[in-house]
Amino acid sequence: MLFCDVFQERPAISYLQLPICNRNPGYEVRPFHDMHRSVCITKGGQELNFIDVVREDGKHVGPMSPDTGFTINRYALMTSSCGTLTWKKFVVKSSELDSLETSPSQALTFPLVSMDNPNMVHFLLSKKMADGIDNVSVVTVDMKAKEMVSSHPYIKGNEDLLGKDADMVRRKSHLLQPFISSRLPKFFNRSSFKRKVQTRRQD
Repeated sequence: MLFCDVFQERPAISYLQLPICNRNPGYEVRPFHDMHRSVCITKGGQELNFIDVVREDGKHVGPMSPDTGFTINRYALMTSSCGTLTWKKFVVKSSELDSLETSPSQALTFPLVSMDNPNMVHFLLSKKMADGIDNVSVVTVDMKAKEMVSSHPYIKGNEDLLGKDADMVRRKSHLLQPFISSRLPKFFNRSSFKRKVQTRRQD
């Protein structure tokens, strides 16, 4: 990961390796890894998090093998006492999420950390249906309490083919993509965020 202070006249570029345990050099599987990983800002832009969902069966895509689950790893970027950057790890296993479906056939995908609360992480969860159109829900997991706090329908399977978004449903039911919070415009309009930007520009 490369990052710098864009407000500096000559930004110094720094490199920090993401804490990925199951690295695979093959380019053909990289898109599948991207489904389970994301880098997000939280705490109003004050903290950077990396989310990595690791399947126990070692597969990259498709239904999980029987009697297997997944692990959600949340890494928060911290500054150590000696001034170096380090990752602090938080872990939740699918078996700990009592409110989640007992044996989900799919792992959680496309993680997105709340912009306000780093413990709240949103995911997409797919469920294969006999009619060929997957049911997809937006699931929110509390990483601190280790529980699923909400689940909202995103694609309701064949039922959504009757609406005006039928083309989107056919496409996204099987080819899900990363999503952004509908609160993003509100975040950028915050007076606190604007003050931070103005202060950095003055410096």
